[in-house]
Amino acid sequence: MLLDLDGNALKIIDDEHMFQLEYWGFQKNDNIYIAKDYDLIAIIDFLNESFQNHTLSTNVQLLYNSNLQEVEQFKKVFDLGKKIKDGNFNKDDYLDHIEFLEENIPNRKLSII
Repeated sequence: MLLDLDGNALKIIDDEHMFQLEYWGFQKNDNIYIAKDYDLIAIIDFLNESFQNHTLSTNVQLLYNSNLQEVEQFKKVFDLGKKIKDGNFNKDDYLDHIEFLEENIPNRKLSII
């Protein structure tokens, strides 16, 4: 099974797993399945967890890595927000952040704790 990109669509070349690929929103055209709306991380996680043999093209691997980095960045921001909400943060870091915002965002005045 080969996963590749065709423009913005994800293309999978395979002839054995039709029922599984249709579940993920792929449409069949010969032995090629194409999905225009897809969750790449979920699809690859499914293939890994179900021990399906698959290969990622260079473009798919780059997109997958980029998506994983975005998820990780979101988790870090979310965790930091939770710490600030709960009052568990370093005051000096917070003051540095306030200073950065005031210097880089015009007409921005923030209250300091």
